[in-house]
This record gives sequence, C-alpha cells and structure tokens, in this order.
Amino acid sequence: MRKTTMLAFFAGVAATGAVVVLTGFGPEHDEHGQDTGHGAGNGQQAAMTPEEEMAAWMATANPGEHHAALARSIGSWNAKTSFLMDPTSPPVEAEGTMTCEWVLGGRFVKADFHVDDMMGMPFDGLSYVGYDNIKQEYVSTWMDTFSTGIMLMTGTHDGDTATMSGTFMSPMGEATMKIVTEWTDDDHFTDTFYDLMPDGSWQKSGHIEYTRK
Repeated sequence: MRKTTMLAFFAGVAATGAVVVLTGFGPEHDEHGQDTGHGAGNGQQAAMTPEEEMAAWMATANPGEHHAALARSIGSWNAKTSFLMDPTSPPVEAEGTMTCEWVLGGRFVKADFHVDDMMGMPFDGLSYVGYDNIKQEYVSTWMDTFSTGIMLMTGTHDGDTATMSGTFMSPMGEATMKIVTEWTDDDHFTDTFYDLMPDGSWQKSGHIEYTRK
C-alpha cells in the first residue's frame, strides 16, 4: 500500500459508506425583485408550492431497489488484507473483521472495520454507504484511525460488481483511488484497490478478501 493511499487504506470497505449533501437556492430575480423564471437548470430550484416541495422531497427520501442491492453486505465478516507499500517489496498482510448493519431506516449501511495489528498498530475504520436518489449514484464515506480526514467516494453497482472512486488529500498531496468490489457468492467478496498514476493508468495497490462468519 503506497503512502498516498494511507488515508483511504480500507476506504469503501465492500463499498460500504455514504453521505448525502442536499443544497438549493431560490429562483433568480431581476433588479425589481421579480422572478425571471430562469432558476431551474442554473443550480437553483424550480418554483414550487410548499406542498409540491414536500412531495418532491418525500419522493426521493425513501430507500428503493438500489439500496436493496446493498443488503448482501449485512452481517459479520472475516477479512484478509494485502497491500503494497512498494511494488518491489512483499505485500503487507493482516487479518481483521468487519460488521455491517442497516442504519437510518435502511437508507445506509454502516460498516465497522477492525484489525488488531496493522504495521504494528491497531486499526479501526468506519464507513457508510447508500444510494443518493437525487444524484442517482452510490455514495460512501470512510474514516479511520490512520488519519483525521474523511474520504468521499461515488460509483455504480452492476450485478456482482461495484466500482467506487474518489479523490483525497494525503501528506504527499492529492491522490485518486478506485475500489472494485466483486462478489463470488453471498458469503464471499473481494475489494481490489487501484491508484491513479500520473500517466492516467490505474495501478493495483492491494486487495481485501471477505468471508462471512
């Protein structure tokens, strides 16, 4: 595992983490304070009555089929990790556990990850994943004891494969990573981690193999 990926060491564990930030502004007005009618499509909300606004929020507030796709991660898992500090050196390997549970009425999956000994130190990570009905994409957050930052990732699920990516700041600068989750069956899956290289290619930096307890 390269130092540039330290912040996101186990980011998106099984692609499991999420945050939704919802913002909006009122319609634009001319110099006389009149509605120009150009609010929608310019990063602003279309004019609605309070009842219409409430109906619009409620229509996007409930979990649906995209959230249901996350259900197979619920439960307790054993994890075997393998990451490269340097492509010329042997991988750093460790064993840990992960527990995933629904929170906020089935809108998000919370994942608690723990390793007793990761490079001589205990390691704990916390992730949330969900599906943003408004943005129409999977979203995740990742926090851990190897940093004070929060990593945000977005991506897609397609059958037995999920792909999440995000950009984060490390002590060495900005870095981008991708995690590809592949399910073998309902009791086994693997997260494979890739770093974005200067030439635009993706280089594998490690993987985690999960087995249901």
